[in-house]
Amino acid sequence: MDTWIAPDTLFDGSDLRTGVALRLDGSIVAEVAPAPSTAVPLSGTVTPGFIDLQVNGGGGVMVNSTPTADGMRKVAAAHGTLGTVAILPTVITDDALVLDAVTDAAIAAKGDKGILGLHIEGPHISLIRRGTHASEFIRPMDTRTLDNVRRLRAAGVAVMITVAPEATTPAQISELCDL
Repeated sequence: MDTWIAPDTLFDGSDLRTGVALRLDGSIVAEVAPAPSTAVPLSGTVTPGFIDLQVNGGGGVMVNSTPTADGMRKVAAAHGTLGTVAILPTVITDDALVLDAVTDAAIAAKGDKGILGLHIEGPHISLIRRGTHASEFIRPMDTRTLDNVRRLRAAGVAVMITVAPEATTPAQISELCDL
């Protein structure tokens, strides 16, 4: 059964609109149209859910220090309370064992509500432009990281990886693109 909801304002991704309503087919937004007289009024603004592609933590949990599927779920849930519907949990430059654990966690969390995959931010970054990343863990791209990305992609997990050009070879970039 269709339900019409008429918020005070609706942000459609480009414009703030008034006088419009959402037609819901179950839990799916099926249409945005002028508000019919039968629409249920809703105080406030309705917006699309936000997607954050770099999330190091939330809800008292940091991805690096709690590299588990449950940790990722807690981070996603915390961000969900503020309108973020999906995240890429992000592991930053750290010991290689942390990346191994986060890879296992991302595979275990595949398909969980709000978790889109994994963002690997470093350790293959510029030493002089490292920002908050610990210098002792910065290193050139290596087989271990490539193996982790291979495992993630073989499991169907989306991966975003941040690297510096001087920390990778053209062949490694090509391989990452092919995974």
